[in-house]
Amino acid sequence: MGSSFVDYRGHGFWSRDGFIEEFLERLAKELESLPAADWTRAAVDHWRLQASGIFSGWVHPKFDELLASDDRRDEIVNLVARIRAGAGSSQHLRETCDLVERLLRGELTTDASSPLDYMVGRDQRPS
Repeated sequence: MGSSFVDYRGHGFWSRDGFIEEFLERLAKELESLPAADWTRAAVDHWRLQASGIFSGWVHPKFDELLASDDRRDEIVNLVARIRAGAGSSQHLRETCDLVERLLRGELTTDASSPLDYMVGRDQRPS
Protein backbone atom coordinates (compact mmCIF):
# COMPACT_ATOMS: atom_id res chain seq x y z
CA MET A 1 0.00 0.00 0.00
CA GLY A 2 1.40 3.42 -0.97
CA SER A 3 1.61 6.44 1.29
CA SER A 4 0.68 10.05 0.64
CA PHE A 5 1.32 13.32 2.44
CA VAL A 6 -1.85 15.17 3.49
CA ASP A 7 -1.13 18.88 3.92
CA TYR A 8 -2.85 22.10 4.85
CA ARG A 9 -1.34 25.53 5.48
CA GLY A 10 2.25 24.31 5.61
CA HIS A 11 1.80 21.31 7.88
CA GLY A 12 0.60 17.78 7.39
CA PHE A 13 1.00 14.08 7.95
CA TRP A 14 1.81 10.93 6.02
CA SER A 15 -0.92 8.34 5.68
CA ARG A 16 -1.29 5.01 4.03
CA ASP A 17 -3.32 5.56 0.87
CA GLY A 18 -6.09 3.13 1.79
CA PHE A 19 -6.80 5.00 5.02
CA ILE A 20 -6.95 8.42 3.39
CA GLU A 21 -9.01 7.04 0.49
CA GLU A 22 -11.58 5.57 2.89
CA PHE A 23 -11.67 8.86 4.77
CA LEU A 24 -12.13 10.95 1.60
CA GLU A 25 -14.94 8.71 0.37
CA ARG A 26 -16.78 9.11 3.69
CA LEU A 27 -16.09 12.86 3.70
CA ALA A 28 -17.48 13.21 0.17
CA LYS A 29 -20.59 11.28 1.19
CA GLU A 30 -21.16 13.50 4.24
CA LEU A 31 -20.56 16.70 2.28
CA GLU A 32 -22.89 15.54 -0.48
CA SER A 33 -25.73 15.31 2.07
CA LEU A 34 -25.52 19.09 2.69
CA PRO A 35 -27.01 21.81 0.48
CA ALA A 36 -24.88 22.09 -2.64
CA ALA A 37 -22.62 25.03 -3.40
CA ASP A 38 -20.02 25.36 -6.16
CA TRP A 39 -17.16 24.55 -3.81
CA THR A 40 -18.94 21.55 -2.27
CA ARG A 41 -19.64 20.03 -5.70
CA ALA A 42 -15.98 20.50 -6.65
CA ALA A 43 -14.82 19.01 -3.34
CA VAL A 44 -17.10 15.97 -3.61
CA ASP A 45 -15.96 15.30 -7.19
CA HIS A 46 -12.29 15.69 -6.30
CA TRP A 47 -12.43 13.62 -3.11
CA ARG A 48 -14.32 10.81 -4.84
CA LEU A 49 -11.69 10.75 -7.58
CA GLN A 50 -8.89 10.70 -5.00
CA ALA A 51 -10.65 7.83 -3.18
CA SER A 52 -10.83 5.75 -6.37
CA GLY A 53 -7.51 3.96 -5.77
CA ILE A 54 -5.76 5.20 -8.93
CA PHE A 55 -3.39 7.67 -7.23
CA SER A 56 -1.06 5.29 -5.42
CA GLY A 57 1.49 7.38 -3.56
CA TRP A 58 -0.16 10.66 -4.53
CA VAL A 59 -3.60 10.92 -2.91
CA HIS A 60 -4.08 14.67 -2.56
CA PRO A 61 -7.18 16.14 -0.83
CA LYS A 62 -6.32 19.70 -1.96
CA PHE A 63 -7.36 21.12 1.41
CA ASP A 64 -5.58 24.44 0.79
CA GLU A 65 -7.49 24.97 -2.44
CA LEU A 66 -10.90 23.56 -1.47
CA LEU A 67 -10.99 24.93 2.09
CA ALA A 68 -9.96 28.44 1.11
CA SER A 69 -11.99 30.13 3.87
CA ASP A 70 -12.33 29.53 7.60
CA ASP A 71 -16.06 28.91 7.11
CA ARG A 72 -15.38 26.08 4.68
CA ARG A 73 -12.71 24.64 6.97
CA ASP A 74 -15.05 24.79 9.97
CA GLU A 75 -17.78 23.02 8.00
CA ILE A 76 -15.39 20.21 7.11
CA VAL A 77 -14.08 19.96 10.69
CA ASN A 78 -17.68 19.39 11.81
CA LEU A 79 -18.14 16.68 9.19
CA VAL A 80 -14.88 15.00 10.22
CA ALA A 81 -16.11 14.88 13.82
CA ARG A 82 -19.39 13.34 12.60
CA ILE A 83 -17.51 10.67 10.62
CA ARG A 84 -15.29 9.82 13.59
CA ALA A 85 -18.30 9.43 15.89
CA GLY A 86 -20.37 7.51 13.34
CA ALA A 87 -21.44 3.94 13.72
CA GLY A 88 -19.22 1.55 11.84
CA SER A 89 -16.13 3.75 11.85
CA SER A 90 -13.06 1.56 12.08
CA GLN A 91 -10.15 2.35 14.39
CA HIS A 92 -8.07 3.37 11.36
CA LEU A 93 -10.81 5.72 10.16
CA ARG A 94 -11.19 7.28 13.62
CA GLU A 95 -7.41 7.81 13.86
CA THR A 96 -7.34 9.34 10.37
CA CYS A 97 -10.21 11.65 11.34
CA ASP A 98 -8.27 12.69 14.43
CA LEU A 99 -5.20 13.61 12.37
CA VAL A 100 -7.25 15.50 9.76
CA GLU A 101 -9.20 17.42 12.38
CA ARG A 102 -6.02 18.40 14.23
CA LEU A 103 -4.44 19.44 10.93
CA LEU A 104 -7.37 21.62 9.90
CA ARG A 105 -7.56 23.23 13.34
CA GLY A 106 -3.86 24.15 13.12
CA GLU A 107 -2.92 21.87 16.02
CA LEU A 108 -0.63 19.62 13.98
CA THR A 109 2.92 20.90 13.52
CA THR A 110 4.42 18.00 11.59
CA ASP A 111 5.65 18.32 8.02
CA ALA A 112 6.83 15.94 5.29
CA SER A 113 10.23 15.44 6.95
CA SER A 114 8.95 14.82 10.51
CA PRO A 115 9.45 11.36 12.06
CA LEU A 116 6.64 8.98 11.17
CA ASP A 117 5.87 7.85 14.71
CA TYR A 118 2.34 9.25 14.36
CA MET A 119 1.22 7.06 11.44
CA VAL A 120 -2.25 5.60 11.84
CA GLY A 121 -2.04 2.28 13.62
CA ARG A 122 0.80 3.36 15.91
CA ASP A 123 0.43 4.44 19.54
CA GLN A 124 2.03 7.88 19.40
CA ARG A 125 0.59 11.10 17.98
CA PRO A 126 2.39 14.12 16.54
CA SER A 127 2.74 17.26 18.60
